[in-house]
Formats: sequence, C-alpha cells, structure tokens
Amino acid sequence: MQLLRLEVQNWVHHRHQICEFTRGLVAILGENGSGKSSLFGAIKWLLTGENPNYGVKADNISQYAKEGEPSFARLEFEHNGHIAVVTRHLLPDKEPSTLTLDDKEVARGDKAVTAGIEKILCVDAKFISRFIIVGQMDIFSFIDDNQTDTDKFFQRLFNTVKADKCQDAIGKFTTKLVVPEIVETADQIETQRLGVLQQIEILREQIAELPSFETFLTAQKTQQKTLADWEARSEAANALAALDRKEIEHNRQLATVEETVKRYAADLDALDGAVNGQDSAYADARSALAHWDSYKKVAAARAALQKDSAEISSQRETDIEPRAVVETELEDAAALVLGLRADVERAENLLAVFDKAGVVACPTCHTPTQNLHEHLAETRNQLPKLRADLAAAKTVQQQILSTQQAHTAWVRREQARQTKLQQIEASVVNLTTIAPPKDAEETLQQAVNEYEDFKKLRQELTPLAQEAREERASLAGQIEAIRAQRETLADTIAQITVTQADEFLARTMLEKLKSEFATRQETERQITELEFTARQLADKQAQARTDEQRAVKLREWIEIANQSREALKNAPRLVAQRNLQRLESAVNDILQIFAVNFSVRVATDGSLTFLAEFFDGRKQVAQRLSVGQKTVLALAFRVACNAMFAEEIGLLALDEPTASLDAPRIRALAPVLEKLRDLSTAKGLQCLLVTHATGLSHLFESSITLEPPEVRNVSTRR
Repeated sequence: MQLLRLEVQNWVHHRHQICEFTRGLVAILGENGSGKSSLFGAIKWLLTGENPNYGVKADNISQYAKEGEPSFARLEFEHNGHIAVVTRHLLPDKEPSTLTLDDKEVARGDKAVTAGIEKILCVDAKFISRFIIVGQMDIFSFIDDNQTDTDKFFQRLFNTVKADKCQDAIGKFTTKLVVPEIVETADQIETQRLGVLQQIEILREQIAELPSFETFLTAQKTQQKTLADWEARSEAANALAALDRKEIEHNRQLATVEETVKRYAADLDALDGAVNGQDSAYADARSALAHWDSYKKVAAARAALQKDSAEISSQRETDIEPRAVVETELEDAAALVLGLRADVERAENLLAVFDKAGVVACPTCHTPTQNLHEHLAETRNQLPKLRADLAAAKTVQQQILSTQQAHTAWVRREQARQTKLQQIEASVVNLTTIAPPKDAEETLQQAVNEYEDFKKLRQELTPLAQEAREERASLAGQIEAIRAQRETLADTIAQITVTQADEFLARTMLEKLKSEFATRQETERQITELEFTARQLADKQAQARTDEQRAVKLREWIEIANQSREALKNAPRLVAQRNLQRLESAVNDILQIFAVNFSVRVATDGSLTFLAEFFDGRKQVAQRLSVGQKTVLALAFRVACNAMFAEEIGLLALDEPTASLDAPRIRALAPVLEKLRDLSTAKGLQCLLVTHATGLSHLFESSITLEPPEVRNVSTRR
C-alpha cells in the first residue's frame, strides 16, 4: 500500500490542505498546534471510519470554514497496482462517503466504504487503526501498559481472540449440559418389576377360587326370579287392599251425588214455574222501558240544539263587524303610490345623470348643465320628501288592504253562523214531541231484572244438574271396574306359590353373590393396576438404562470439553509466546541496524513482556528503559510487526513517536532515523512519521512542513 495524496477541506485546523507522499520515510513536520495530528487523524478516519476526535463528525469542521463551503477529506492510495480514492464528508446528510477503484465507484456510504477498504487491503479496520496507523497514545502500549492490557494487545496482534471466544462458548455450553440424575438404577427397577409380577400371580390364584362371571349371572337370575315373584305377589295383595278402600270411598261419594241430583231437580222445577208466570208482565215492562229511552234521547237532542244556538248568539256579540272599504278608496291609494313612485324615480334618474363627472349638457334636451344647477338643487332637496311621502302612501295602502281582508273574513264567519242556525231550526222542527210513560222507570227496570235473574239462575243450574248426573254415572261405572279388578288380582295371588321364607333365602343368596363378585372385581382391578405398574417399571427400566448410557457419554464429553477448554485457555499465551519469539529475532535484527547497545528477549516466566539485555551484561524489563531506548525499541517493534503481519500492506504510520524526547535525545535519534530510512527503502515500506522535531527534516526522503494555520507550506526533498 502506498499513500499518494491527501486533501482536506475545512478539516480541524486546516481550511484547505493538500499533501503528496513519496515512498520510503516520509514526515509531517511542524510545531505544536500546526495541525500535524489532525492530518494523521484524517488518514486514520478515511481508512477506518473511526472519528479521531470526541463528539460527532461535524465537530471536526474547521473554525475557518465559510458559510456553505463543503467539509471533507480525500485520500488517494495505491495497492497491488490499483489506484483507490476514498472521500468522507463531515456532513454526510449533504454528501455521502464514496470509494473508487481505478476511477470506478465501488462503494457509497460510511459503512460500505469501510467494508470496501477492508476488502481491498484484506485486513479489518481495527487492525489498521492499531498496527498500521498507530496513534500517539498507542506507540508504547506494548511496553508501558499493565499486564492485562498488554495481553489483550498481543491477542489482537496475533489474532488469538477467537480462542478465548471458543473457550467461553465451550464453558457456556457445558454449563447448560445436564447429566441425568440416576435416582434408581435399572437393576433396582427390575427387582421392583419382578416383585409386582409375583403379586399378580398371587391375585390370579385368588380369583380362580371365586365364582366365574357366568356362574354369578346364572345364580343371580334364579334368585332374582324368586324375588320378582314375591314382589309381584306383594304388589297384588297391596293393590287388592287399595281397591277395597277405593270401592268404599266411591260408594260414599255416589250417595252424596245422588242427593245433589235430587236437589238440583227440585230447584229447576220451582224456577220454571216462576218464569212461566211472569212472561206477560216482562214484555210490557220491556216496551215501557223502550219508550223511556226514546223520550230521553229526544230531550237530550233538543237541549244540545239549544246550546248550539246560544253559542252562536254569544259569538255574534263578541265578533264586531269591521269597517267596509269603498272600492274608490283602494283605487285612490294605489294611484297615489304609483304617482309618488314615478316622481321618485324621475328625480333619482335626473340626479344620477348629472352626478357623473364630465356631463356638460342634458342628453335629452341638450340644455347645458350650468343652466340646470337651480333645478338640480331643487330636485335634490325635494327627493327626501318624495321618498317619505311614498313610504307613507304605501303604509296607508297596506292599512286599507288589511281592513278590506278583515271585513271579508267577518262576512264569511257570519255566513257560516247563519247557515248553522238554519240547520238548528230545521232539526228542532223535525223532533217529535214524546210524553213520558205512566210507570216510573225504576219500577219497570226492577220487574225486568227479576225476570232476567230467574232465567239466568235457571241457565246456571241446568249445567250443574247435568254435571251431577254425569258424576253419578261415572262413579257407578268406576265401582263396577273396581270389582272386576279385584277378581283379577285375587286370581293372580292364587297362582303365585312363593312364600316369604323363599324371598328371605333368595335375598341372602344374592347378597353373598354380590360380595363374591365385588371381591372378584376388586382383585381384577388390582391385577390391572399391577400390570400397568409392571409396564411402567419396564419403561422406567428402559429409560434408566438409556439415562445411564447417556450420563456416561455426557461425562466423557464434558471431560473432553474441559480438556479442550483448558487447552484453548493456554493456547493464546502459547501462540503469543511463539510469535513473540519470532518477533524477538526480527526486533533484534532491526535494533542491530539501529546500532543500539542492547537486545531484547521474551520473558521466560510466561508473561508477554520483553527483557532488555545490555552488552555489558545488565538486564532489565523494557518498562524501565529510558525514553530514548523505549522510542528505538518501539520503532523496531512496530517495523517488525508491520513486516510480519502487514507485509502485503507495506505501510506504517506513527503519530509523534518522538513526543516524549527532549532536544538532545531527539538529536541522538538521528542515526536511528537514518537506519529506519534505509530499512524502509530496502523493504519497500512507506513509513510515515508525524513529529514536531523539525530539525530532523533532512533525515526523511520527503517531508510536509506545517506552519501555523494562517500559513501553509509544503516542501519536498529527494
């Protein structure tokens, strides 16, 4: 991988900056605050998508940006003969990120662009940000971090994280495994099953001694026949006694009904005599009552007509006749309204003509407007009076019309009253004068009521007498039927020979049969339950054998899993130690090129740390080296790591590796940088360093020197 060109617009300290890179050792130089690290952060952001600052991406927009200007970063790089260009914007809602490969767009959007870069370089973005583009705080991490963080660093470097994940996955899986708990063994269950089978054989021997179901049914039928015969004889005897009692009761009821029939016959004879003696008097009374009814109807009609006539007289007294309107009066009022309306319209039309601007003469008589001023003024003064007179004339006209309508309505009402009076007079004439009957109405009504009461009473007694006669016949028939039933029951009792002793013996035998049958049923039920239990035990025994075999297999598997987990637990450290031993040789080769007075060895106690062995025999851990020695070791380690794990990428970018060095130590680092330049050239490695040590610019194959944000300058040396 070769960085070719970086362009930023309104990025942090830079309003607009273009950096072009060469191969070999390249530097971005400048004092603190000149924006070196922000350019380094732009490269890291472009390749990994990681925001180099806190907050959102928009927080990286330069304070020098003008309203409406775009804010972006663009990096052009070459890899395996292909030219790639990645562009990311600080305001993605306006412009999306893009990635082109050989002038062809291959990805759009932040996530897609990051995935595209990972595909081109064949490494993930996290590897790039930790081991290819190394930030200022991460350069010495493998030396100065605590042991836990150092272990994590080498796990990421040597890609042993998956081993830990596999170890965790195995642990979680084994914790979920449940080894079947063997409460009872298969042999114990088999012993139980054999005991149950033995109980079944004992119960079957007991059943063999009891009557069979067929024997029980035969004996039961015989004894039940005896009980049924005795029950039939008892029921017949009880029925015979009941019939005797019923016959006595029916004879008593029959005597009572006979008395009732005789009494009804005597009453009906007396009523017939009373009715026959009053037929003539009843007819005369009915005729007189009809005369009384006609007399009352005529009197009521005459009173109603007199009331209607009085009401009409009262209405005439209150309904006063309105004044009659003369025809000429209405015509005069209409003519006055028409005349006043014409005067108003003429005045309004005249004023409407001359009130218009620009009228110089009358359009009809051609009289000049100036000669009509007095006439127009008089017309304008008279117009309100004409309108008032017109309104008053309309009011008078409306009053005359209302008076005429009121008089017309009164005439109609009077005609209706007169017509009704004529009808009343005709009705009075048609009413016949009827004299009241001689006998009082109450006397006549009493005679009619008595006659009708006799007839009504006779009508009511007649069905009662009939019912009594029918009840008498029914009771006589029932008594005959009871006597016939008594004879039948007596014959039935004579035919049944079963005695009470036979019934007692049969009942005793049935109780014994029921007891034996219940015992047989209970024994068969016990056998069924035991057979079911035996089958359950057989299934339980089979399941126990399966669980025993499964438990053995699971324990074996868990043992193997624990062994694998233990192996995976130690594998990352073993892999890291082996790779560190490989790195040890490469680091020492580079340290030899840097011409330092020490070499490094991997710690033998199993910790992933380096020990420095000086040529004079002294030994100390890498954490205790001086800042300059740590810087040289860090450069050697990063170059060795890059060569071993990112050789195909061919890029190493370090931010401020000399930040912790003072001026004398920076000057002492010059030979190391010369060796690093030669090493990067020999290995084809592009090594980009961000440093404020501008005095070392002559050591780099090319450098980008940054001045304060107000002035930007790029110089190149070959």
